[in-house]
Parts: sequence; C-alpha cells; structure tokens
Amino acid sequence: MRSFFMSLPFDLEDAARVDGAGRVAILVRIMLPLARPGMALIIIFGFIEVWNDFFLAFLLLRQPEVQTIPLGLVNFFQQYDSMWNLYFAALMITTLPVILLFVLMQRQFIAGLTAGAVKA
Repeated sequence: MRSFFMSLPFDLEDAARVDGAGRVAILVRIMLPLARPGMALIIIFGFIEVWNDFFLAFLLLRQPEVQTIPLGLVNFFQQYDSMWNLYFAALMITTLPVILLFVLMQRQFIAGLTAGAVKA
C-alpha cells in the first residue's frame, strides 16, 4: 500500500489543504477513494490466502465439523481416492468463490496491480 499511496499526486493533497480541508478530510474524501484499487487488491489476496490456508488449520482443527475446505478436500480424497470425477468436482466447487470474487472485483484488481508500478 505504501507504493500505491506514494504514486498518488501530492498536488491533490495541497489543493485540498488550500480549499480548507483538514488531515482527516483529506484522507477520507480524497486519498481513500483513490486507494480503492489497492485496497481491493489486498482484500483479494487476503481472501485467497485465508481460503487456501492448510497448515495452520491442519495443526489446530481436529474435529471434522470445524475443518476448513482444504482439510475437507484431503479427507475427501483419502475416502474416494479412485473416484477422480468426484474429487475434481469438489475441487471445482471450492474454487468457485475465489473465481466469483475475482470476477466481481476484476476492474479494481487490474488497477491495483498496475497502480504502483509506474513512477510519475
């Protein structure tokens, strides 16, 4: 996020200060709306990281009813190891929320990836 905020023009902050806006107003009304693509990128990556977490869940969760989806997939694969069609159907169902999140936030995702890359 630092590089994203550094890529925002400093003149916007100066113009808001000349118009009489305080620090909080500048942050809330100018900087945060401009930082939406960067925040969307962090949300997408954070969601994918939590969704795919295996190791910590494997260490902490022992009851089957509270296990995460990756742990459930491992258990499913151990039960039905010769039924590949069921396993790949389960994999497809577990990837649908991530695909849906990406499709809904695609514009912010692409803008967030390219925002801090070019120096003005």
